[in-house]
Formats: sequence, C-alpha cells, structure tokens
Amino acid sequence: MQRSIHQWARRFTKSEDGSASIESLLWIPIFVYFLILVLDVSFIFFGKAQVLQVVQDGNRALSIGVFTTELETEEFVRTALVNYTASPVIDSRIDLATGVVTTDVTVPATDLMVVGSIPVFRGTQIPISAQHFLER
Repeated sequence: MQRSIHQWARRFTKSEDGSASIESLLWIPIFVYFLILVLDVSFIFFGKAQVLQVVQDGNRALSIGVFTTELETEEFVRTALVNYTASPVIDSRIDLATGVVTTDVTVPATDLMVVGSIPVFRGTQIPISAQHFLER
C-alpha cells in the first residue's frame, strides 16, 4: 500500500498531462483583454471618422450659405452627434480675414468605445477639427 501511493505520487509529479489546459487558463484572459483593447481602439478610430464627417458637413453647409451663423452649425453638429456622444464640446467660428470656417469638437473617448472596460481611456478626450474656405 505504501509503495503504491509512493509510485502514484512520483508518476503524478512527473506527468505533464493537462499542462496545456492549465497554460490556456492562464493565457486566455490575456488574449481576451488584448481583443477588447483592439476592439475599443478600433471603435474610437471609427467614431472619430464619423464625427469628422459630421463636422465637415456642418462646415460645408456654413461655407456655402445653408447655415448663416456659427450657432446653427454647432446645433447641426450637436444634433447629428446624438448617436455617438451625449456631451460633445463644440466651437465653430468664421475668420473673416482668411475666409475660413473652423469647427472644433471634443468627444470623450469612452463615448466612442464599445466595451469601455479599459481604464487607460477613461478621462481621455478626442479632439476633432475641420476647416473649410467660405464660398459665398
């Protein structure tokens, strides 16, 4: 009896059966974290491109005379960004000396993310800016 327990213990400590299962349990959380990081960063870039398109549309409308004031442009951008963020900071201005319309928008990164579980992005603001020449 004593000998069989001793042999079993020796076999158990020398055996590598199941080591892949244990290693995968250790690596899977790292891979999942990396996947979530890639997903969130991808959606930040996608959201930034969508916000930039809205800002450019607003600037274009102001530059050709569809909108007459900067306030109308800011309201258009704010309304169009409802699906992306609840709290954009928008500043639109016309520089009459150069004839350029500039709109700056700042969006919280967490509003553009899908999962939002990566703490690095909490508190990060994404600046988006576009300029157009006046055409009127």
